[in-house]
Amino acid sequence: MNLNIGAGLDIREGYINCDIRLLPRIDMICDARKLPLKNESCKEILAIDILEHLDRGEIENTLKEWIRVLEYGGYLILQSPDILELFRLYQNGQLDFSELVRRLYGGQDYKENYHKAGFELCQMKELLERLGLEICEDKHINGNFWLKTKLNDI
Repeated sequence: MNLNIGAGLDIREGYINCDIRLLPRIDMICDARKLPLKNESCKEILAIDILEHLDRGEIENTLKEWIRVLEYGGYLILQSPDILELFRLYQNGQLDFSELVRRLYGGQDYKENYHKAGFELCQMKELLERLGLEICEDKHINGNFWLKTKLNDI
């Protein structure tokens, strides 16, 4: 099974698209912090722009929950705003102030669309490696970091 956590309107073919809200084409309504899935049931987990919506104190346990449902050899792909990269873009005139604020604090147009945590690439890589994931690929995309990680057998 492939899982798209926090899919919102970004529905992906070949994935179980889940979100905390009832939206068109969502396959499963659930909280990303507690997935209603069996251990090692996912081949790939896609988590695009969701971690920043969780409380800072929930990040590590949420990642552990995602790892719980990831099978060995499976991939966790993350994307989140990179605070340092956003500031670099702003300082270089590639991002205006209103967009910087939106990217830092969320759109705030519904209850779950507030950013409560912030990250930068190196810090996130260290956390993921400490949790047992191998970094396969990392890059910056328009002020976000994007990471592909793999859960190797212990």
